[in-house]
Amino acid sequence: MGDLVLGATERGICFLQFRENGISPELTVRDAFNGTVDLAPQASDLISSWINEISAYLRGDVFTLRVPLDVTGTSFQVAVWDFLQAIPRGATMSYQAVARGIERPSAIRAVANACASNRVAILIPCHRVVRENGDLAGYRWGLERKRALLALESCRNRSIHPCAGELTGESVSL
Repeated sequence: MGDLVLGATERGICFLQFRENGISPELTVRDAFNGTVDLAPQASDLISSWINEISAYLRGDVFTLRVPLDVTGTSFQVAVWDFLQAIPRGATMSYQAVARGIERPSAIRAVANACASNRVAILIPCHRVVRENGDLAGYRWGLERKRALLALESCRNRSIHPCAGELTGESVSL
């Protein structure tokens, strides 16, 4: 699926995105936060433990992630992101169902925008949101990755899943 860039504060992970080819992790994080963060490339024991847990998840060795998040957004975005975290691994839900689930049934487009604003791929599982008919819809990091994540999550045995792999890349402390 490619390299991931992880950014964290002392409170938790605030950034986890697939790295674009040729773009440094530092630039990736600076762009996401409009240059408003101080970066310190380092991996503390705590950050290393979070990386290990995410890596185990992507290998299919663990089925539930328990890493702390430190994300901010509008109250609507946070409501969507909280709801997405309740969608079980291996399940999907439509944008419309998410909108109904947060008691905003007409906010389907806003739900899609909240998914697109998600800075922590995998941890806030916007990849689990699909069209009403079950077809895959846009994914910030590409439909192939979305398909691979859904396939990974539907497998209980990593030996049969060709996309399972290690988390590679670099971390950045904020």
